[in-house]
Amino acid sequence: MTDDFSVTVGLRVDEFDSWGTTGKLLTSFKTDIAPRLGFTWDPTSTGDTKVYGTYGRYYLPVANNTIFRAASGVSDITTAYTYTGVDATTGAPTGLAPLADTLGTGGAANSQQVSGVPVIPEKDIFQAQEADPFSKDEYILGVQQALNDEYTVGVKGVYREVATALDDYCGRYAYPYCVMINPGSSSSWYGDGYYWNGSDWGDSSFDNDGVPDANSLTTYSADTIGLPKANNEYTAVEFNLDYRADTIRYQFGYTWARSVGNFEGAVKSDIGQADAGITQDFDFPAVMDGSQGYQPNDRRHTFKFFGSWEPIEDVTVGWNATLQSGRPQSLFGQGYPSKDPNLNGGWGDTFYIYTNECPDTNGNGECDQEEKIYEKHDRGTNGRTPWIFNLDLSAAYDFTVSGIDMRASVNVFNILNAQSESALNEHYEQNEGEVNAYHGSAYSWQTPRYVRLGFEARF
Repeated sequence: MTDDFSVTVGLRVDEFDSWGTTGKLLTSFKTDIAPRLGFTWDPTSTGDTKVYGTYGRYYLPVANNTIFRAASGVSDITTAYTYTGVDATTGAPTGLAPLADTLGTGGAANSQQVSGVPVIPEKDIFQAQEADPFSKDEYILGVQQALNDEYTVGVKGVYREVATALDDYCGRYAYPYCVMINPGSSSSWYGDGYYWNGSDWGDSSFDNDGVPDANSLTTYSADTIGLPKANNEYTAVEFNLDYRADTIRYQFGYTWARSVGNFEGAVKSDIGQADAGITQDFDFPAVMDGSQGYQPNDRRHTFKFFGSWEPIEDVTVGWNATLQSGRPQSLFGQGYPSKDPNLNGGWGDTFYIYTNECPDTNGNGECDQEEKIYEKHDRGTNGRTPWIFNLDLSAAYDFTVSGIDMRASVNVFNILNAQSESALNEHYEQNEGEVNAYHGSAYSWQTPRYVRLGFEARF
């Protein structure tokens, strides 16, 4: 624009289609125009100062794991049994009987929980008519200042926000499939043999073939679905100091960051769901009750110091040191203070802990679900993991053989062999009212010290 002010402008449109192995189209999206905007400004016209900023909207396709689960044609059914004993040799249960028969009648068919069916739905069943693809907005504003020939200082602010979240809702209104919706919004989709009206199955034929039933398009309000609007925000301020001279270069950096919301993203690391696109988030309202809070990737303070030094010609020594604060912990239970099928799908980790108290308020000598007493523990309110310090060292030697540039190197990672816990077991309950013996135990640590030798030849 001028000698001291530059602007970059970009526009992007994506189209995402997801297909099953049978050739069925499961999802199809065309995004709105996604801008990419940026500027740089030298306010002093000396080249010593730079003010810069960027804004961008980024769209993502549906995760492959989500499509695989819907389009694989694999049935996922869990059957509950009671048993009378255990084989002393094999440890296998004996005297098996379907749970429904133990409680009354019904056999195995009424003792099952179906999480996946072998029928593959078409797009109009699997994708809500109003659904928009997942998108995130990012804003960056910063300034850099050269203090002299060697030192440069900089500070920048970063803000990222999920603009539209796309996730699979698996509640009664979507049964027997899950449907891709934008949580917290009204959504319309076609039925296939099952029609939940809020209290019973109404005019259901219980015959699903994966093809939308004629005249079955139904709009469900956000209140009916019962899911909260998705929220995921990241805010950070980053400071860095750079030094560059002939034989030594280093950078010191500090980042203050805050990550808050009611879902982490494509994974849910606090309960160990690391496969993108198949978390329990937004499956039904009960698992989202209490989900707003600090995210598992909320590490408030990060210090970094890294650089390299050339003590003699062709020899380079490097280091990389990081000190990072711990991540927040949650308390996950296995129960929920309501049996309402519109809220509770019967699976998943909740933010409620059963206190083992159940007063007989109605005088019938029995404890109903609504009479049980639960404690609610919102996300990220159970302390944090320890701080983590890591130091890596490296050395490299450059030489030439027959006109070919060579490099030999050695890297020592985590040279102090620090073993801080990076993640703890956050499942407080094994079953409702039963404390998990492994709660609070570490299941991941820093990677132990290891060495990597390298050799390169550049032709």
